[in-house]
Amino acid sequence: MVDFNSSKILFSILIPTKDRFELLKKSIRSVLVQDYKNWELIISDNHGNQNIGEWIERLNDCRIRYKWQPKELTVTDNWNKANDMARGDYIIMLGDDDALLPDALSILLRRIQEYNMPELVVFYAYTFTQPDVDTNNPWGSVIKHNPVIKQCEDSGYISRSDREKKVIECCQFENRFTHNMQYFCYSRLLCEKIKQYGDFYEPPYPDYYTSCMMLILSEQVVAISESIAVIGVTPKSYGCYYLNNNEKEGMEFHKEADYRLVAPKSVRRYLCSVDEMDTAAAATYALIWERLGEKYKVNVHNYYKAVLRRMISLQSMEEISILAENEIKPNITEKEYKDLLSCVKNCNINGDRESKRVRYLPWQDVEDFLSDFAFVRTVDHLADLDLYYWLSFVDLSEFRDASIYIWGAYYRGQIIREYLSDSNIKIKGYIDGKMKDNIYDSIRVYGFEDIPKENHTVIIYSMRHLFDEVIDTLNVCSFYSEDSWIYKRINI
Repeated sequence: MVDFNSSKILFSILIPTKDRFELLKKSIRSVLVQDYKNWELIISDNHGNQNIGEWIERLNDCRIRYKWQPKELTVTDNWNKANDMARGDYIIMLGDDDALLPDALSILLRRIQEYNMPELVVFYAYTFTQPDVDTNNPWGSVIKHNPVIKQCEDSGYISRSDREKKVIECCQFENRFTHNMQYFCYSRLLCEKIKQYGDFYEPPYPDYYTSCMMLILSEQVVAISESIAVIGVTPKSYGCYYLNNNEKEGMEFHKEADYRLVAPKSVRRYLCSVDEMDTAAAATYALIWERLGEKYKVNVHNYYKAVLRRMISLQSMEEISILAENEIKPNITEKEYKDLLSCVKNCNINGDRESKRVRYLPWQDVEDFLSDFAFVRTVDHLADLDLYYWLSFVDLSEFRDASIYIWGAYYRGQIIREYLSDSNIKIKGYIDGKMKDNIYDSIRVYGFEDIPKENHTVIIYSMRHLFDEVIDTLNVCSFYSEDSWIYKRINI
């Protein structure tokens, strides 16, 4: 048994911030409640106008160090200021809208000791998008994710070849992983290695740069199966700008809007005037190419493909044609240009976003989510968290004598069917046009047109997204819902 409080490993938790005091307080409180006590908390205030220092002083905790920057910095520079203040053996970067989970540091300590002090630990985190942040998902959402490996049931080392492959795929614009720094705990030794090449964080996307450099330069990288942090997506976070297709304003907010002018020469003339997401990524990956060699060369053709694919969902074909003719065609061969246009001709990667709405979740902010975390831990499949939350509160006993059908012949429908079965409620069948007349979960699957349209019929909508066309179909046939899950046939 590890004695957490007597261990000599010091964690430095970094929180860069500016004028988001109410969010910051929640993030700080998530550190204060950690059961492992040997930590320091560094808050770098980017020339903000709120009296944060006085509030921190009242906490009377010498482990918290607060620095108000005398002039406004870029987001990247403020991150570096916070990182340079760290004295810990291991460092974790949080945003002021993020949080540590209750036992995060004790889990990390145990794993760090188990794996003999690795230079980098990669873990799961929850991304919590607050309500009213994403216009396509105003109810908010929670996703559990690990950036380097999709599934991690067991902890273990990630080989150098696997790590290099992932970074090469990023530079090739073939398969990018999630770069948020909140998925990583890095050692001071690794920090010093990276600083031999420049600043620890580099613009325009500091997390893209540093996460890739860490994966390449670490001697040992351990991925663990536990969740450590909550990544908040709130107004004024870059994630909010991204979700609402407004990255240009996000780059201006972060004081990085001029990144094209200072991008590495290897890609500077190739960068488009649009699509901050892929263009800023190309400029960032070019830094890795510049510093670590040809293996990490940016694939300009694939970069252009990514730009055009994204633009199709945002701009008219006329605007896209002008962009392609003026900014892309001069930089590649005629054959590459034709291949590029052919690849993106029928692509519409975001075309369905407006046709679906994600189920409502009950939390308003990160602290709300943490207060309910004991419940969250009981859910095996976090993609179904909204379903589990609904099932834990709904009373279906009034439908014992109804003809119940579940819309959606897939895993979520099976969860509902099992829940009903435990309450001695049987369903008549599943509804799924693609599976019609087949058997799923030992039960027949119907098309909607085959369901009796009688007043005692109940349809439970199991799908994660509320598709407008499905809801319209139900409404036309006089099925209405009070909670978006149970659709009852009204008297007609």
